[in-house]
Amino acid sequence: MGIEWEEVTVERNVHDFQETPMIVGVLKEKVQSIFQGDDYVLSVADGDDVTVYGRTILHRKMEDVELGTVVRITSLGLKKSKLNPGNAYEDFKVEKAKPDTTGGEGVETNTQVQKS
Repeated sequence: MGIEWEEVTVERNVHDFQETPMIVGVLKEKVQSIFQGDDYVLSVADGDDVTVYGRTILHRKMEDVELGTVVRITSLGLKKSKLNPGNAYEDFKVEKAKPDTTGGEGVETNTQVQKS
């Protein structure tokens, strides 16, 4: 009798900025990416945890956002690089809720997620 194998998979919800260019949630975790920077886990309105893959620009903008902060991340699309002509990068607008303006009511969002 031979060895039986079972595939090991990691299921997590990953936000797709092409389908939904904005996500709103509570920053729950910063996870070291296999690439440069972090990936970000947001807890969204329906209670799901959604992963946002970090990119250089997003990482720079998220550096000072503390865990537990309500954030809104919006994709601004591809921009031409001034430092590397001919290259493009995905730009993001990152906003955080001002203290004491969330009212403890939770977060509303219309995010769509995909399993990866």
